Amino acid sequence: MTSVPLQSAGTTIGSLDLTWDSPGALTEDMLADVLLAADVATKALLLMHSSSNGNDALDGLLADIAGESMAVHQASGYLCADLDISVGKALSRLRAHAMSTGTSLYELAHQILSGTVRLPR
Repeated sequence: MTSVPLQSAGTTIGSLDLTWDSPGALTEDMLADVLLAADVATKALLLMHSSSNGNDALDGLLADIAGESMAVHQASGYLCADLDISVGKALSRLRAHAMSTGTSLYELAHQILSGTVRLPR
């Protein structure tokens, strides 16, 4: 079983709990996917809680996330090449930097891809 906190602005609002068909450690790619799923779940929960029409808002969120997720994956790939690190470590670095600067993961990904932000080695 894997549990990942769902966090917003430094506050834990829940957890994403996943079970697997066999025991073992997560690969770096699996971890990257789990962390991205936790971000999606957090946004969905916050949106449904704050919206009077949660279903329509959720449909819009899912469409937006498809594009945002692509940027996160592209930025992770960029960091893999730039910093010579694995995908899992790249996503962890993205998340840590976003959290420490108060920037959304998706905004940071776009900044990295546009060259306006560069993570330290």
